[in-house]
Amino acid sequence: MENVSRALLIAGAILIAIILISVLLTMYNKVSNIANSKEEIVAQEQLEEYNAQFERYCKGLLYGADVITLNNKINQNNADNPSNQIKLYFDNYVVEDILHKDNEVTIITPNGSTEVTNSNVFICTKTDYNNNGKIGKIYIVLYQND
Repeated sequence: MENVSRALLIAGAILIAIILISVLLTMYNKVSNIANSKEEIVAQEQLEEYNAQFERYCKGLLYGADVITLNNKINQNNADNPSNQIKLYFDNYVVEDILHKDNEVTIITPNGSTEVTNSNVFICTKTDYNNNGKIGKIYIVLYQND
């Protein structure tokens, strides 16, 4: 009888130890899920902040100075972030540079061709995003007020 009571005590102690370990593992998982959620929220906020600096140009009319500013931001981003290049397109041509002089906007493409326009009003028609969720392409055209 003494051996049976000892065996029950040992079995009870093992059961209590297993329950304690299970509770501790559950608490650890919940705490690490909270930490991961916070990291994901911060990463999402950083992504939204990054995209917002370019997306704000795609909400209405753009004037020549706005397009030049957007192009300069894109060029700075491309210099600072070689792994996340952004392309600016004008009428489906990649923009190399934009010049603004005497009420004319000159758009230069990588092959050296130029598009000169007397219009200073543009509109963003579309934005595309990379696999990582960051903006990758911005499309602009001349605004036609019909």
